[in-house]
Amino acid sequence: MFERIKEAFETYSQSSPLNPDSTLRTVNVKMDPTILAERVIEILKSLKYKTIRYNDVFNEIFTSKAGFEVTINFLGSTTGITSIDVSIFSPSNRGKTRKALRFLLNKFKEELNQYLSYE
Repeated sequence: MFERIKEAFETYSQSSPLNPDSTLRTVNVKMDPTILAERVIEILKSLKYKTIRYNDVFNEIFTSKAGFEVTINFLGSTTGITSIDVSIFSPSNRGKTRKALRFLLNKFKEELNQYLSYE
């Protein structure tokens, strides 16, 4: 009950590998972080995100659309698996950040399906 009330007032949501909701968990992909960032930028462009800034030092993408500010982090490991973590902030779309996060994570899973890792 309290989770639904909390969700209605939420202005920030982020993915996590330990999230109890499986649709909001970190996406793990068998791909180099730099190549993965290029693929994610293509996905964002297809979703009509206009300003996409990629920081290659920290492997982060910053973008925004419709009042949602999106940060995407790529964390590579020695096993060749890269984790995609997404954070969404929107003070003007209160209660809708979790839905936007779920949509983006699902889109990444659909587009990168053949590279997904379930470790």
